[in-house]
Amino acid sequence: MTKSHGTRRGLLLILAVVTLVVLGVSIRFGAIDFSVADISQALSSLIPGHAEPTLNQRIFLELRLPRAVLCLFVGASLGVGGTLMQALFRNPIVEPGLVGTSSGAAFTLLQVCGRFRSPLVSAASFPPTSYFCWQSRARMDAPRS
Repeated sequence: MTKSHGTRRGLLLILAVVTLVVLGVSIRFGAIDFSVADISQALSSLIPGHAEPTLNQRIFLELRLPRAVLCLFVGASLGVGGTLMQALFRNPIVEPGLVGTSSGAAFTLLQVCGRFRSPLVSAASFPPTSYFCWQSRARMDAPRS
């Protein structure tokens, strides 16, 4: 094992520990702060034969824990996707617009705005996109002569 290989392994271990610490902090603190005992009781309530979870424990199990784990997986997926794009194009500063990812996302947003007439969907998007959605929908709904 070379020195750089050992350094990389140590750095990977440190980053994994920091990721788990940040995950634990994001799960523990929020609008409702959970103690370590609350978290362990909530996790133990998943085992058959234990008491039903309380309201706070259900908030932890059904909202906060899945959201934090999903955020961890989405972040990891984005990191892997970026690394794969860099390896594929052999360019360390490659960006999603190079292969049309950004354009595809904008097109999908326009399709969603066109299919659903919800002002919430349209208002949540970029204002020029919102304007285009409403104008194109108005033209589609206009009576034909």
